[in-house]
Amino acid sequence: MNMKTKTWKKMISSVFIVLICLQIGFADDVRLKIPESTVNNILAAIVESKYLSYGTSCNIDISFLSLNVAVVTYYSFKPQDISLDISTGNNFSLTIDFKIKANFDTPIFDFLLKASNLSVTINGTIDRVEQGSGYKIRLTPLSLYYNNNDWVNIVLHDQLSGLIAKLPEISTSSSQPLLPNIVASYFTSGTPTLTTTDTSIVLGLTMVAGLRNIKVQNEVNQLNTLGNVQTVVNGSVTGTYPSPKTFEWNTGNVKQVQTPNELIASTNGQNKYKNWYKDDATLPETDIATRRIEITVASSDATYTAKFLQAQRVQLSNVLEGSLTGGTVTYESTTGSMYDSYEYCYNANPVPHSISTNVPSGTLNSDWVFYHWSDGNTSQTRNIVVDSDKNLQANWKGIHRSNDAAAFNTSQRKLIQTLAGGNPRWLHQVYTSAGHVWLEHSGDGGSTWTLGNNGQPLDGTAGGKCPSIAYTTHYTGSTTDNYIGVVWQEKDGTHYKIKGKIFNQYGDVNSAPSPYYEVTTLFTEPSDAYDAVNANPNLVMYVGYASPYFLTFERKSTSGSLEPGINWLGGYTEDSGHRYLGPFGLPDDQGLLNGTNASTTNVQLSIVPSDLDFCINLVRQAGPTGAIYGQFLYLQPDYSDWFIYQENPVMISYPTANLCPSIVSLPNYYYNACWIEVQNMVFYNAESSVRYYYGTYGTSCSINRGGGGSSSGFAVWSQQPSSGGTKSNKSIRYDNGTPISSSIQTLSTTGKYVQVGNGATSNHSYMYVSSFYPNSVPYYFSTSQTLGPLSKSSSELVEGRGFIIKKGDVYFKYNLEGLNVDGQDIAFIDASDEVDYSKIDNLNNVLLTEPFQLKEDSKVVFMEESGFADSILSSKALGKEGYIHYKVELIDEATGKIVGTIKNVNLNASNVHTTQKPTYSLNTKGLDSKIVRAKITLETNFVDENSGKPTTTAQDLSHIPPAIREKRLNIKNPNIILTKSYSEENVSLAKAIFEQLELEKPDIPISYSLEQNYPNPFNPATTIHYELPKAGNVTINVYNLLGEEVATLVKGEKQEGRYSVTFDGSLLSSGTYLVRMQSGNYSKTIKILLIK
Repeated sequence: MNMKTKTWKKMISSVFIVLICLQIGFADDVRLKIPESTVNNILAAIVESKYLSYGTSCNIDISFLSLNVAVVTYYSFKPQDISLDISTGNNFSLTIDFKIKANFDTPIFDFLLKASNLSVTINGTIDRVEQGSGYKIRLTPLSLYYNNNDWVNIVLHDQLSGLIAKLPEISTSSSQPLLPNIVASYFTSGTPTLTTTDTSIVLGLTMVAGLRNIKVQNEVNQLNTLGNVQTVVNGSVTGTYPSPKTFEWNTGNVKQVQTPNELIASTNGQNKYKNWYKDDATLPETDIATRRIEITVASSDATYTAKFLQAQRVQLSNVLEGSLTGGTVTYESTTGSMYDSYEYCYNANPVPHSISTNVPSGTLNSDWVFYHWSDGNTSQTRNIVVDSDKNLQANWKGIHRSNDAAAFNTSQRKLIQTLAGGNPRWLHQVYTSAGHVWLEHSGDGGSTWTLGNNGQPLDGTAGGKCPSIAYTTHYTGSTTDNYIGVVWQEKDGTHYKIKGKIFNQYGDVNSAPSPYYEVTTLFTEPSDAYDAVNANPNLVMYVGYASPYFLTFERKSTSGSLEPGINWLGGYTEDSGHRYLGPFGLPDDQGLLNGTNASTTNVQLSIVPSDLDFCINLVRQAGPTGAIYGQFLYLQPDYSDWFIYQENPVMISYPTANLCPSIVSLPNYYYNACWIEVQNMVFYNAESSVRYYYGTYGTSCSINRGGGGSSSGFAVWSQQPSSGGTKSNKSIRYDNGTPISSSIQTLSTTGKYVQVGNGATSNHSYMYVSSFYPNSVPYYFSTSQTLGPLSKSSSELVEGRGFIIKKGDVYFKYNLEGLNVDGQDIAFIDASDEVDYSKIDNLNNVLLTEPFQLKEDSKVVFMEESGFADSILSSKALGKEGYIHYKVELIDEATGKIVGTIKNVNLNASNVHTTQKPTYSLNTKGLDSKIVRAKITLETNFVDENSGKPTTTAQDLSHIPPAIREKRLNIKNPNIILTKSYSEENVSLAKAIFEQLELEKPDIPISYSLEQNYPNPFNPATTIHYELPKAGNVTINVYNLLGEEVATLVKGEKQEGRYSVTFDGSLLSSGTYLVRMQSGNYSKTIKILLIK
């Protein structure tokens, strides 16, 4: 074996510990067994550490080398391998292999000789020797052999002989023998036995009758060092000793012992006396008195143990909203939290004990409902059998409370409203708390709420999250019943399932819905982890009895039968008869929404209100803050194979910095949507080329409409003042899809996350907002007043106006807002939503403020938001010729002349920048007092050739009904969009730093001019610049080569200045056209070339 140096003391100490652990105890025989492998290790350490030797110089005859004498100037030998063989008869054989080195100095040369195969064998006997009061083991060498080598014989003989003389005597140390010489009366002979086998050495003594060691002890919580033991004679205590106590009593003596205490405390609480036991016996000794036994000393040592059993501890507690405490718990008639029961220690059939829980209303400013104990029992007062430790928590749910800060911050629909028993104020809300999914109902518009589902979480005890709610109605001939569906993500081991449950609410009874008992597993996820993935299922239910349902959810994994992205499931609800619906049927079909992947999130569905067609509008998001897309679905349900037409998704938002998309379908098959973009709530109508921005520092938003065929409703949002502080909740009403900007309303709620419910009737005033406050646990919800009354007029709002240009993945935004002159907020002129603002002239016509007074010392401030979403993409897309040119000018109200230019920006591929939002002030020194307007003018050739065209073709829509097809063909995705912004706070005034601008006086041309268009050739749009040295009537017309007028670009009075106009030839065929300008006596014609 390869040896490692070890100290003798360390090796012997280790061996002794091992041997004593193997052999200790009181028995008829005491035996000490030393394995051969252990002796080998000891010898190896000794030989290596003590017998590494270096010799001195000596002469050696090396005549075999034809030389006379060589002088060995250096030599060494080192043990390499040692092995010991033990045999019966107390004999041993020890073999040592050495590595030898010797340096030979001869008359002719020096050389180093290495011999590595020297083997030495030592034979001898094993015997015992006395050491102090005990014995140790000695190995005595009798003979030594090694391979024959002349120079080795000479050099090493003395050293090897010394090795023989110094073999060890095995003991623990010089003062402690292996086997003590115990008092002679304990043994048949004072001399120990020594025997050997082929593998070990055994040193032993044999015990005979005499004094015996009797140990008496308590056993408490697996310890024998607690409490006392006592000796008793004639009923009187004669001695008290700490446990354990060992007595030396002669064989045949009769003794009495007892433990004085019935209860002994330990770290596990109180422990109660059970019985005495001898050694390892399973049957107890018989008590002759209380906790006392009588002992007759036998011929061997013995241990008597008084065993104490741990109390069965009952711990009771209340858990409020998953983590809080409060209220009281009671065991029998005792109020407290911890109780000890010893009943099960002594009674095989213990009696039940009553426990109960109570949390008074008002605890932690909430009303509380008990829902179950931690073992699943749902009785507030119940019995338990204390047959083991009990640790039971009574779980209480706060009404409209949650401990989950994310209970309400997704795009899933979580609040609906129904009409029942003539009452349109029934609200139903789902959310998460304490790791479970909850449903609540309110029949009075949110003034009071009750737990639904019989007061139990929808996921039972499994754990769930991400619930969504929807409902449908069915006319039974006399009334319209409501069928409410809830879906959620439920924990299933490390993965999850999508589950659903139906609730029935009779339309002629003013009462809360009743649950259908069965829960349906709609999907089982094989890969995505429950804790890592929020599946966010969304549900819609089509009108009618046993109606079809449509469900989407998010998947991240590439494994399993479904793909990563937004997956959909389609199926039917089951008809249970007697106006009762449920449960959800298993899905009949499934698939993937077009264009989605593992990063797609925040889907919200909205069913088109139609009894004839199952159509859905939806929004979804490319990542948690990515672009928002709108999409239309047409479905034909079938029990085996659903037909689903998916319109191509359209990006409707800024590419980044978006939150919380929400959507509502309108009866005309279009939709309204809202989301938080950067800091504003955006209102979007799919039919319009106008985008609305509301509020400041928004955190969440939601949109819905009145019931039935109503096209009116509300968008709501939560916002925070620029100075921080309490959030406020706002609403804006829309009619026929268009927001009424003068209808901004401040709600009674102030939570961070909001959802607006649908109207239960066509009267949109009966709509409510639920608001969530994740400030301190328990987080709480509150419900707003009914929506509808106006509280703001347009004159009280801070306005902004601007435009968006989007082409492919490129997105440019400009907005001028918060224009304030001498403390007065300046409004913009009205701009109808009916106009197509993708036409630049139409857009420029409404980028104009109302008139305002301007003086030499006026204080003028405003904020400007401008820039591209992605500067790299934008630079590439603009290329060599693309540009976006905008300017802000002051126009004299009386003359229409330009007073001066505030901003004049020309962007191209070389100077693009990402979105910036600086605040400016304007130096008006030197200006005469006059009434002016601020006007924004856009010039660009960065126009999408598909701007204003339908997003789908008739061929795409060939599988859907003609009526729907016509409506979808009217939906356009304009390249240029008008933006309007409204807020109740002028953020410009709150800024501390302003960049001061100087007004540029107008540059008046000296002559008329009509410049060549750019670009040329073009498709579909081009820009034409012209100049007027004086005011006058101007016309610019476009003609084909036949002389037919095809377009009028300019017609009317113009002030002197430089102008540009954009010609859009998207409706014309390719070819050469003539552009003719005429003003007074000036006339000029240029040729332009349209190539498609």
